Amino acid sequence: MSQYYFHIQGCDDLVKDDEGIDLADLAEAKSEAIMAARDILSDAIRAGEEFDHTKAFVIADEQGRHLMSVLLTDAIPKHLRGQTGRRTRTAPWRDGRPLERLIRDTGRGGSC
Repeated sequence: MSQYYFHIQGCDDLVKDDEGIDLADLAEAKSEAIMAARDILSDAIRAGEEFDHTKAFVIADEQGRHLMSVLLTDAIPKHLRGQTGRRTRTAPWRDGRPLERLIRDTGRGGSC
């Protein structure tokens, strides 16, 4: 088991997960992020609210290294994505940089 952290990255902000959870591997962490994204999106839909399609979970390890990004829109099944659900940005941070350096190097932690 390893500790994984699920930070939420938007265009202008980063909400850090200070608790993390123990999971078997990165594949399980990705599944957890997809399930959490579905919860966030379904709450927004039920409330009739817009959601920020640029937000993503930044999955990090115990050392703070970025392991993977999962866009919230990745939780929408491909056949339902249409124009508004397609990927609108990529996550260029797959090089294992610590999260703090990622934010400093890019100014915001990513591109929007």
